[in-house]
Amino acid sequence: MNVPALEHIADPTARLMASREEVLAAYLFGSSASGRLRPDSDVDIAVLVDERCFQEDLFDYRLRLSADLRDCLKRPDVEVVILNEVPPVLAHNVISKGKLIFERSRAARIFFQIRALNLFLDTQPMRDYHLKVLKRRYQQE
Repeated sequence: MNVPALEHIADPTARLMASREEVLAAYLFGSSASGRLRPDSDVDIAVLVDERCFQEDLFDYRLRLSADLRDCLKRPDVEVVILNEVPPVLAHNVISKGKLIFERSRAARIFFQIRALNLFLDTQPMRDYHLKVLKRRYQQE
């Protein structure tokens, strides 16, 4: 995606995130962050939230935020993930390959990144083992 197209998504998204006091940070990830956004691609947005601000379930919050972002960006294909509840591999992917587009609290973002990276590294031996077992089973067939 070229820079104007990235700004067309990032700027309005950042403004919406700034209006939500519970949002600590937001990233674009996937094809919208890597420059491979096509007309049929969806827009992937990852959001780190302050869970102390919630009276509702994060699933319901994600649905409402997705709808608000679709309205804001005038696109039907916006996918939102809440970083507080994603698996370690996805959190690592967002942090390492995504584009930070909004940050309310640098300290909270860095704390999350450190915790997510530690969890990713701690679980890497388990992923390696599972991959090794799958390869062995595949070779036997």
